[in-house]
Amino acid sequence: MASGPSPGAGSLYDPPDKNSQQMNWAKSVNDVPQTVDGSFAGRRVPEWMDPLNGELSILVMAPAQEQGTLPDNPWLVRKSIESSVGNIEDARPENRGARYILKVRQVKQVQKLLNLRELTDGTKVKIDFHQTLNIRKCTVSCPYGLSMTDNELLEELQSQRVVEVKRFLRRDPKNKDNLLPTPTCLISVQGTTLPEFFYFGYVRVKTRAYYPNPLQCGKCYRFGHTKRNCQEGSICPECSLEHEYNHPCLAEAHCVNCKGPHSARARECPVKMAESKIVRIKVDEDVSYPEARKRYDMRQK
Repeated sequence: MASGPSPGAGSLYDPPDKNSQQMNWAKSVNDVPQTVDGSFAGRRVPEWMDPLNGELSILVMAPAQEQGTLPDNPWLVRKSIESSVGNIEDARPENRGARYILKVRQVKQVQKLLNLRELTDGTKVKIDFHQTLNIRKCTVSCPYGLSMTDNELLEELQSQRVVEVKRFLRRDPKNKDNLLPTPTCLISVQGTTLPEFFYFGYVRVKTRAYYPNPLQCGKCYRFGHTKRNCQEGSICPECSLEHEYNHPCLAEAHCVNCKGPHSARARECPVKMAESKIVRIKVDEDVSYPEARKRYDMRQK
């Protein structure tokens, strides 16, 4: 009978120290089972992944002070990093050099960079793990533990690099105000690759890709941004006119995206269906959203 990993000594998760938790994850890569083709636990290897040298860590270098700036000289930045840790996988400026995204594979380099406090010209910097790019999400379906809360599941799964658990709920057909737990959970994993399975006690549960809903604004109801960053006026999602939304809207249905006779939130909207396909490309091929859109557009020609 297969046995699950022990949550005791050697656990990959250390709640009191976030950086320690992430460093333990980076060190654990060599312990992840590999398939014949070299991929981790049966997963397809992303384009940037090198299974022989270790899993990629993504760091952020920013000015130590909130109003500070990084040097405008890109050679100085590179020489500062290389003089401290040697060559790294990649480094790219963001927001016109306001910060740098560092891609590092060697554990010792990660440790040194996390302790780097200034560049060669004396500029004070801080380097930490990227808040989102070192997290991967997947879904699992397990009929056991339905009575457990999300926090209880997280406590049991922490030793398997899990940092967040959210169980999907469904409405009770007998009482629509009541929500019932489903066997499916959304799991966030610390790392840049997903395991093939998790252990729920002695039960081995296979992971599946998670495809989030397309990003749609709750103000103008177009895709690609959120309500918080919207520069457009507020419209009704049912008729696309500029009036306060009252359900049900008495005007004729009109979609702001495809101009069709339906709500802007309708599943059958061709634009929403296209956005869903772009999300699948982004997840399946492990690329950025702009790159996924580019690949989708090329495949439509």
